[in-house]
Amino acid sequence: MSTIDPASTPTGRLGLSAFAEAARQDDGARLVVAGESLRVLGTGTTPAGRNVAWVAPDDRTVALFTNALAEAYGNGIAGAVSRELGLARNGTLSAATVNRAIDMAETSRQALEGIDFALRLSCLAGTNSEAFRAACTEADVIPDHLDSSRRDAIDDAMRLRFEQSQQAGASPVSPDTARAWLVELIKAQEPSE
Repeated sequence: MSTIDPASTPTGRLGLSAFAEAARQDDGARLVVAGESLRVLGTGTTPAGRNVAWVAPDDRTVALFTNALAEAYGNGIAGAVSRELGLARNGTLSAATVNRAIDMAETSRQALEGIDFALRLSCLAGTNSEAFRAACTEADVIPDHLDSSRRDAIDDAMRLRFEQSQQAGASPVSPDTARAWLVELIKAQEPSE
C-alpha cells in the first residue's frame, strides 16, 4: 500500500501529479490518501499460505483521484476514463489503474487536439479556405474586402476560441460551432464603407 499525503504537496491539495508520483514509486501498490483508515471486512489465507485481508471500498481516494483527473483533462475526458475503468464501482485505486487512467486521458486529449487542429486549419482565413469563403457568404461579406491584417485577426481569434474550448473541456469543437465563430469574427472584421 502506498499512502498519498496532501500535506506533502506545495498547495496542500492533491493534484494529478501526486497520484502519478505515488503510482511511479510502486506499480503494484494500492493507493490510499493519508488520514483514511482501512476498514477490514475479513481476513484469510490463500492456498499458498499467504495472509490476505479484504477491506471496505476507499471511495474518498477514488473521488479525489477522479477530481484531479478532471482538473487536468476536463470533465469529459475524466468521465469517459472513469467509466471505462469502472473507478466508481471499484472502490479501490491501484497504482496500475492510476497509470492506465493517465495514459488513457492523455491519449484522449491528444486525439481531441488533433480533431480540433484539423478543423481549425480548415477554417483559416489567411489561406482563403473553403470554410472561410462559405462563412463570408453567410456573413454577406466579400472575401476580397478582408485584407491580410483582418484575416490574421480572424485566425488569431479562432485559435484563441479553440484553446478556450479545450481548456473548458469542450473539445472537440463541432464544425457548426466553428462555422458560427467564423461568421461572427468575419462580421466583426468587415471593413466599414
